[in-house]
Amino acid sequence: MQRDDLITTDAWVQSWANWFRADHKEIEAMVGYPTKSAGFWSGGSSSEDAFDLMVEAEDLKCVLLVDRCVRDLDGQHYAAICNHYLAAVWRHRGEPKTILEESLCRIREQAKKLGVPL
Repeated sequence: MQRDDLITTDAWVQSWANWFRADHKEIEAMVGYPTKSAGFWSGGSSSEDAFDLMVEAEDLKCVLLVDRCVRDLDGQHYAAICNHYLAAVWRHRGEPKTILEESLCRIREQAKKLGVPL
């Protein structure tokens, strides 16, 4: 795997970690998902930040897909990701740096299949 590929995957997994640690209701409110919605935009001044909201919503969709990829990892790879990105202290076999790199490769492969722009 190329260094640039690792950097891009690392950025998505870092976004996943931020999402994982945050309050999900607050994030949904930030990206424009009100608790009750009519399901359409009225236009005018209320939609001046519509593009930003669409980008944030798409980013959240990609983070949720990365979450699915992380959860599909086996035990030692999941532990390596949680140790590095969530400051967990789980034991796993193997060299931590090698296992982490393998984990990122697996996440990248799965995320590309799901449509995450990596």
